[in-house]
Amino acid sequence: MPRRHRYTPEAFPVKVEPASPAEEAGIQTGDIILSINGEEVGDYLQFYDQIADEYLELEFLRPGAEESYETVIVRDYGRSLGLIPNPSPMKDVVECENKCVFCFIHQQPKGLRRTIFIRDDDYRYSFSHGNFITLTNLTQGDWQRVYRDRLSPLNISVHSMSPSVRTRLIKHKRAGRIREQLTSLVNHDISFHTQIVLCPDYNDRKDLDRTLEKLMAFVPHLLSVSIVPIGLTRFRDHLPDMDTMYTELAEDTIARVHRWQKVYIEKFGTPIVRLADEFYWMTGHPYPEYTHYEDFEQLEDGVGSVRKFLDTYQNFAHKLPAKLKRPTRVTIMTGQIAADVLTPIAQDACRRVANLEMDIHRTLSDFWGPTITVTGLLTGKDLVAKAQQIDLGDEVWVPGVMVRNDEQRFLDDMTVTELSQTLGRPVRVVNERAEGFIKAIRDLNATRRQDLLALKAVV
Repeated sequence: MPRRHRYTPEAFPVKVEPASPAEEAGIQTGDIILSINGEEVGDYLQFYDQIADEYLELEFLRPGAEESYETVIVRDYGRSLGLIPNPSPMKDVVECENKCVFCFIHQQPKGLRRTIFIRDDDYRYSFSHGNFITLTNLTQGDWQRVYRDRLSPLNISVHSMSPSVRTRLIKHKRAGRIREQLTSLVNHDISFHTQIVLCPDYNDRKDLDRTLEKLMAFVPHLLSVSIVPIGLTRFRDHLPDMDTMYTELAEDTIARVHRWQKVYIEKFGTPIVRLADEFYWMTGHPYPEYTHYEDFEQLEDGVGSVRKFLDTYQNFAHKLPAKLKRPTRVTIMTGQIAADVLTPIAQDACRRVANLEMDIHRTLSDFWGPTITVTGLLTGKDLVAKAQQIDLGDEVWVPGVMVRNDEQRFLDDMTVTELSQTLGRPVRVVNERAEGFIKAIRDLNATRRQDLLALKAVV
């Protein structure tokens, strides 16, 4: 699939929320927006500026139609317009120019869901969606737009503040300019979250110390630093040999980061630097307390998600039903880390809810290899393989993070419906937050038994 090094604006489809002014104006999901108040639509970020007026004359093209149509919306302030830009990532996202030694996309075989082959390095999606970028592919025009439109905060993959180490890691001629680039952002009052993918013998130990020391100069514009362990799959035939994260290095990293957190707290009143949950899981260290994560800015990076789940469950467990209408046995298949977190939670839920039985099954990633432990990377084939080894209950639950896309497809392109048919059980996609887990249990009382086999609910 060819990479898009630059973005060329083009008309894009929209999503329309039900019972919204957009729906009332006759706009349908999938319609392609062409102009707003006579001005050609830019990219999806510019779209939000263009629809800020009170009076909107909109031009659309409906798929399959030969001619466009126009409609008018008079904005009712306090009410959502219900019009959401929905450009295809296959056409819209600017892709990466780097050749990172740890790049997960380079560790994938053919035949997977197409969207996971997109090597995103797009500053617009860094601002709007929290995607991490390296800053290596920004043109002068891109930098000027960041400054002009105040695209803050951004999410930046730093990895190392050493020019030589960072160049060795991401293999780009501009990789070593990270200090200059962060300084420029600060000078234009742009804040940023950062991440470090920790790679053994590259940016660990003393280099990590140097990076955390140099990053202090960018506070308060530096909002957070997440440190996540490298993930290696078995598909690395043409990539450098690298060690995966191991227990001794994880212990060393926890100790180093703990020392730096004390320094940051003493100087700035906040730890700023935080470790992904996997470090604590690997070593058996207790997960930090809820207050350690403050606003949980880096949940998508696996930083604090365990603590948030545990504490939120305890706060909302009183909303569980006292009893199910019928005895129900639920099979939950999830990743290695999540299985250890969920097991005591499920046991507690079963004590609270009569007629509920839950089996938590640690599902290994046979597809990617044993070093991949996170739930979101499990494939449909992994779940099928695990199901053949266990006695399935009345229905199967899978965390929503496995199929976070409109088509409800796992990474290997299997759909939830296909998995249900293969297992001969209803498959319920459950929001991975504690609130979603509790809601799924409550919904067991609302599900009619005759409807179960066709169940594909997102809760």
